Amino acid sequence: MRWDAASDRYVQTTWEHAFAEIGRELKALDPDEAVFYASGHVSLETSYMYALLARMYGTNNLPDSSNMCHESTSVALPKTIGVCRSAR
Repeated sequence: MRWDAASDRYVQTTWEHAFAEIGRELKALDPDEAVFYASGHVSLETSYMYALLARMYGTNNLPDSSNMCHESTSVALPKTIGVCRSAR
């Protein structure tokens, strides 16, 4: 299935068409503009192959779900409420 913007619906597609469209989109991007998001719930083998694909494409932008979920905590909270550092 793929989303069709013209009809605002998901429409059936073939694997050949899906891979061709994905390839076209990836070729149009600079590798550093791409992010290969992966869930932390996939198998080790699947994660390895997905990371290998991303690295062969030319990027190491491989955040997982925990990275994405906690990014706001590690970046935004210190800027908004500060960081307590112990005195030495």
